[in-house]
Amino acid sequence: MRMRRRTASSAAVLGAALLLAGCAAMPGDGSPGPVPSDPAGQGQDSQVVVVAVPPKDGEAPEELMKGFLDDLVSDEHGYETARKYLAQGTTWDPEQRVTVLDGMSVLPPQTSNGKEATVVVEGRQLAHLDANHVYATDGADDGGVKVDLPFTFAKNAQGQWRIKELPPGLILNQVDFQRIYQSVDLYYPARQGPGVPRSAPLVTDPVYLRSRIDPLDTAVTQLLRGPSDWLDPVVASAFPKDTRLARLQTAADGTASVYLRAPEPGGLTSGAACQSMAEQLYLTLSQVNTQESSQSGQAVSSVRLYRDGDGSALCSMDASTFAGRQPASSATGYYVGTNGHLWSVSPDSGSKTELGAEPVPQGVGIGSFAVAPDGGSQVAAVSSDGRALYVSSLTGSAPPSQALFHAERGSGAGLSTPSWDAAGTIWVADRSVPDRLLAAVNGQPAVVSLVGLSGTVTRVRVAADGVRIVLEVQQGGQDRLLLGRISREGTEQSPLLTVDGLHPLAPKVTSVGALSWYDGDSLIMLGQFEGSPTDSLAMLETDGSQAQQNSGNAQLLSRMSQVSAVQGIQPQALLGSDQDKKIWKLAPNSNKWEFIAEGSQPTYPG
Repeated sequence: MRMRRRTASSAAVLGAALLLAGCAAMPGDGSPGPVPSDPAGQGQDSQVVVVAVPPKDGEAPEELMKGFLDDLVSDEHGYETARKYLAQGTTWDPEQRVTVLDGMSVLPPQTSNGKEATVVVEGRQLAHLDANHVYATDGADDGGVKVDLPFTFAKNAQGQWRIKELPPGLILNQVDFQRIYQSVDLYYPARQGPGVPRSAPLVTDPVYLRSRIDPLDTAVTQLLRGPSDWLDPVVASAFPKDTRLARLQTAADGTASVYLRAPEPGGLTSGAACQSMAEQLYLTLSQVNTQESSQSGQAVSSVRLYRDGDGSALCSMDASTFAGRQPASSATGYYVGTNGHLWSVSPDSGSKTELGAEPVPQGVGIGSFAVAPDGGSQVAAVSSDGRALYVSSLTGSAPPSQALFHAERGSGAGLSTPSWDAAGTIWVADRSVPDRLLAAVNGQPAVVSLVGLSGTVTRVRVAADGVRIVLEVQQGGQDRLLLGRISREGTEQSPLLTVDGLHPLAPKVTSVGALSWYDGDSLIMLGQFEGSPTDSLAMLETDGSQAQQNSGNAQLLSRMSQVSAVQGIQPQALLGSDQDKKIWKLAPNSNKWEFIAEGSQPTYPG
């Protein structure tokens, strides 16, 4: 079930990546075959229009129940027709919750004394949205949790049955949920702390909003309410507390004029604070899909921020201004050549260059490595025996003399592949002992506090924002993927880092061969799912709403060993390698993998 809507360039890479397994083979002497793209992948009619119908006189509770449920999937703004099914004085907030069911049955009513009746809606609950529109799974990987949702009907003074008591919010089957809601990424700056630059990176907070009811206005309103409960401890917001949206206007050139009201007259001002607000608005609004709504065709390419009642803009933000506020990044790929040296590959031409860098002492050998995402100035490399991690210049020729980290024990798997965030913090797991995660903030090493974790961390992939982190943990002989949040305290000289809020990312995953952040709210994985004997390429959403997999060609996947993506809002390419030490690249907007080099461990910075 693919519920996210992505930009065209992102979808092309994603579709090709997930279909490559089933539609392309990697022959030993040639290029993989073409990979047909999957523009929608839904098999659903997104143009269905449901018109709300009011209750009819004399309808029995069972018919009224079906009519009420039908009205919940209509395109009415405030569910005014659905409210006509409610008894006078009955309170109901459709925004309080959305319950997503796999299948839905209305059971025959249970009537007592002819004045009240109970009708039960039965189904298997897969997920729900909370009051902040945050998605949470409810046993979806096991086919859902059986639920009985009771509705109490009572006769009014006119002898008509109406709903007296009902469950909170909306009740939808998963097909209607897919049709009605779209995933929207809200963006909040990371809280300041050791390793966080003054211009804090923006962190993705995915929510689900109605796609046909003013999605731009709704996205701004939700952004102003603040982040989800899970993300709130590690992010901030540039908007003054209790700021509200007054109105939003879009122009034909893609400019969104956003008028805000703040409780304090001086709360909305120009300058750096305004630019931060505009940055949050621009990044949030520019990726909202409006094609199915009354705002169709109003794709946002720039934002102007106004104080309501004021005719002049306080500040503005567009693609060029936004790019100038972001840290430098690199889409150059890197790999270990057959000669054991580091090489780079151009993202455009595919040209290869052997680097003069010696990331480990001579004779030690490179076991794994990661390149800093700041344009490729540094490389962190683990020795081939897994015992030590070294940091050196990517362009220098002198090998490092001292290791930054050592594995605590001489036996065991040693250090994992390192991972960098955009602020320059290095993360690595010590697999020789349980519960040991290490980090270095601007060269200052620290042992990370892991809250609520019991097991051995075997893999670590940190998001570019430095706020979210995925850990592969071995517990009781099983591998689990956990998503956590990073809290930063202390000083630059003595950083105190904590990972908490850990929760399963993809409970059905049984083994992971390769894992890479794909964009702000998803990862791409090569691994196995429960019940499948072969590897799959899968897209994993951080909110748990999706674990799309493609088992595909067993011959291909049995030979793949690595996959890496350029992390960003607009993913640009994928690199992959097979066990024959051949490296392949999926170019932007392409559906064909191209052979680019002999070597191993292809990776993009991060």
